[in-house]
Amino acid sequence: MFAINGSAPVSDDHVVAPIRALFLGSKQLGLSIFECLATSTPETIWTILHPDDHGETRSSVNEFRTLAERLGADFTLVSSQKQSRDLLLSI
Repeated sequence: MFAINGSAPVSDDHVVAPIRALFLGSKQLGLSIFECLATSTPETIWTILHPDDHGETRSSVNEFRTLAERLGADFTLVSSQKQSRDLLLSI
């Protein structure tokens, strides 16, 4: 899941204002989707919300964290639905 908050071009030069986007995901499929989105929109400022799934065998939390660092994206491990909602409302 992802959400984008951005704006239209800000001048006649077609310069686009920075776009902020949020990705909520986990597991390998989510990682692949996020990597595709993030690398195809390098001007976007990304925030990743990753549910705390350390105990699951399919967890990709370490891969998400590594990719976030490589791309300069914010990464937050969320442990509850309330924490996710609060963070979403603060962005």
